[in-house]
Amino acid sequence: MKFSCDKCGLCCRHVGDFPYMKDYDRGDGTCKHLTDENLCEIYENRPPICNTDMLYERFFSRFMTREEYDQFNTESCERIKSSQENRCDNANDIN
Repeated sequence: MKFSCDKCGLCCRHVGDFPYMKDYDRGDGTCKHLTDENLCEIYENRPPICNTDMLYERFFSRFMTREEYDQFNTESCERIKSSQENRCDNANDIN
């Protein structure tokens, strides 16, 4: 299973969580290059951390197969989505 980004934008809304991404943070934790349509303004020139194919080739190919890497990315994406849904559910419980 190849990792497939569905362009939800959640990973781009958490760059403030990572010190090495501070230059991309627009001040609220969101990447300054994320558009209102959840697209990347610098997609063709995005940093390696934002390019799963490049990241695999440069760093992870020595440690895991492509299938393992894609599975890891899929599971990580699902965890981010689940965490976001839980935040929304908890906020709704307060109201």
